[in-house]
Amino acid sequence: MLLFLKNAHLGNVAVEAGIRVGRRAKGKYVLTEEDVLSCHKFADAVADCAWPIEEWGQDKRVKMRYFEENNFYQVPADCLKSAALTNLFFAGRTISATDGAIASARVIGICLQTGYAAGTIAASKILNKK
Repeated sequence: MLLFLKNAHLGNVAVEAGIRVGRRAKGKYVLTEEDVLSCHKFADAVADCAWPIEEWGQDKRVKMRYFEENNFYQVPADCLKSAALTNLFFAGRTISATDGAIASARVIGICLQTGYAAGTIAASKILNKK
């Protein structure tokens, strides 16, 4: 048993399957809908993203919002780093982002990129301490 999780608890569960948006973690940077729609590029980018904002309503209908054709936006490394804890990192659907931004960034290709990046950032923190 992992002793550091001894006092952990589940703080929030969606009321039904298919709920895509819930409470979000806050990172050193919060990716915004404006970042997505304006195809913002970052110096510390860890993922290149070309999926539109895909929002599913209660009526089970999708609303797609697109950015400029043949362009992309990026996820910065600071979206993967907790604003509160120095040794906590986010990846996939849990990156620091607004609801509108995560409606684009939660697709598998971006999740894979941020997962790899979070692992690399965490490993580099450990290696740089030695």
